[in-house]
Amino acid sequence: MSTLEHLTLHSEDYVGLWPKLDLTSTHFPRLTSLMLKRFTFFEDAQLDWILSHGATLRELRLDTCIIIWAVTCYAKDYHDPFNVEIPEESDNPEASMKVYHTYPKRWHDHFTSFRTGIPLLRRFWFDGTFYVNPFKKCMDLFKFACSRYNYHVFDHEALVALSPHSIAPEELEGAPTCFEEDVEALRSLLQKAEQTFLARTEA
Repeated sequence: MSTLEHLTLHSEDYVGLWPKLDLTSTHFPRLTSLMLKRFTFFEDAQLDWILSHGATLRELRLDTCIIIWAVTCYAKDYHDPFNVEIPEESDNPEASMKVYHTYPKRWHDHFTSFRTGIPLLRRFWFDGTFYVNPFKKCMDLFKFACSRYNYHVFDHEALVALSPHSIAPEELEGAPTCFEEDVEALRSLLQKAEQTFLARTEA
């Protein structure tokens, strides 16, 4: 693993939360290119793992990756990942108690972290439905990439996209509404990647 420079983790189903994928104890000191497909962000550990390769990473592709901003499930399923304390007085708590977990980070937080935490980044892909070329700044593409469908709720072993058509209004409380901020952060990240690319090319 000490010589690995290019890594692709590709799944037909979303992974990370369920099924669980924990990469925190894995590090590739020479990694320059990373591609993740259907990878979920639901706590800082996933972001921190990418940033731990910031000293060497030059290309990053997030293909159909999502942020899970809220989780509702039974304690018996996710007691361990979220360290939920189950009240002792609960009747059969392992089977009956529901856990409600929220993740406060949004895509603009992640884009900003990539911009500041990966100084050598020269190419960045996002969403996978198109290749974001930093030399062609099309706001329509940015807005398409930064949509509500990049935020999901995990509800009893099922992922639900953030959409008024699939989630009841009362379940949308606290839901992400920061799509313009996401667009601006993505644009800033691509501008930085362009500058890095030009600097490396002219050197």
